[in-house]
Formats: sequence, C-alpha cells, structure tokens
Amino acid sequence: MKRILSQFLLLSCLNLSAQVGIGTTTPVSTLDINGSLSANITTTSGNLTLDDTHHTVVLGGNHSITLPAANTCAGRIYIVKNPTTNTPIVSSYLDLTGTAATILNSETTISLQSDGTNWQQISANKIRYEKIVIWAEEAADLANNQMEWSYANGDTGFIGIPLPEAWEAYAVSFHADNTSNASNSMLMAVVDITGNGTYAEFFRFTATGANDNMSYTEILATPVAIPPGTTIGFRSITETGNINGARVAAWLRRIP
Repeated sequence: MKRILSQFLLLSCLNLSAQVGIGTTTPVSTLDINGSLSANITTTSGNLTLDDTHHTVVLGGNHSITLPAANTCAGRIYIVKNPTTNTPIVSSYLDLTGTAATILNSETTISLQSDGTNWQQISANKIRYEKIVIWAEEAADLANNQMEWSYANGDTGFIGIPLPEAWEAYAVSFHADNTSNASNSMLMAVVDITGNGTYAEFFRFTATGANDNMSYTEILATPVAIPPGTTIGFRSITETGNINGARVAAWLRRIP
C-alpha cells in the first residue's frame, strides 16, 4: 500500500510540473530540448497533400499544396519553400494581414500554423538578390556580326567586364536614338569573351521599337546562369534597317 501511494504522489508531482527536459535536468519550458531537433523534409515531384508525416516542404516545380483541415490538427506547423519563379496554389490560409490567400509567391519561404479553425501564416522570407547592370554603347552605325560595343566611351572590340563571381542574367535592355523606321530591329547576343577574336554565346534577344526612339526591355522567361570567371560582353548579330547611337544592357542578379 505504501509503494502504491508513493507512485501516485510521484505521478501527481510530474503532472503538476508539466515540464519535460531532453538533454537537461532543469527544463524551464513545457518541452525543453538541449540539442538539435530533426524534422521531416520533402521535395515535391508533383502536387502534394500534407499530413502528419510532413513538416518542411520544398517545391520541386509548379506544384500545388493541399493543407489538411485546420480543425483536425490544431497547433501543427508546416514550412513551405518555393525556390521557383512560379506562383503555385496552396489551399486557403490567412496571410500576414489576415486576408484569405491561396497563392504562394515566387522565391519565398512561409511558415503556416493551424489555430484549430484556420491556417495562419506566421512568417515569410523573400529571397533578396544583389543586382548589377552591365551596359555598353556604340555611337556609330551598327553592323552585322560585330564586337563593336565599348564601355564608358572606350575602344570597341573584344573587351568586356570580368565577373569573378557567379551571376544569372534575368533581363536585357536596348535603346537607340536613331533608327530609319519603326520596323528596325537588332538581334543581339550576350557573350563570354574568351580571347581576342573568340567568344561563347550565352543567349540572344531581338530588340525592336519605334522610329527614332527604339526602347526595348525584356524580362527573360528563364534566367541564364553566368558562371564565375566570365568576361561578359555583347555582339551585334543581325541589323534590320539602319540603327545608330545605341546602348545595350544586361541585368544580373545573385543571392549574396
């Protein structure tokens, strides 16, 4: 009888304390973990419905995420990372303003927690880029298949801007003060200048615009990787019409 009473008192003390320590004998919270914590991480290969086996989800493409009913898992937390440029569907949650949302922004990580009624967005982390622009100019008439672009009114030819770090090109711009008519166009290439007279193309774009004011900007559908050690430059490929007094630019970004 004395043993049963002792066990009952011990259990009562544990219930009153309601603090559990892992790696510590002096917990100061309901659950106090003195060490690392592991959780499941999943990369999607298609649309995914989350359950109690998921915690962190990395989108491997333009895949939709379906959350379980909030009233079945109060307190549960999911982390969803979208490293893509897509804006996939996530079943309804309340964003940081308390507004119902169903879209996960591109290049964003969010935390979602069930309050027993709704899924609440707890935080968001937008990927922030460092950005630069590389530009060159040509005051004279443009010509086909030429490395004729100069930097800051320097000599034209096989010169470029060295980039010791890795970047990605995400946009291009082109402007010409003088064109013969509105149908003029310029096929351009962004290149890696590997030597005097040698180069390797990264990608091409075609600039078009109005008469005497050709102004063109393009956001690339898929950013183009620019590896470290590149000497980036520009090449005129095909001119349609008569274009002169032009500037060309490539917009680059990277995660610092």
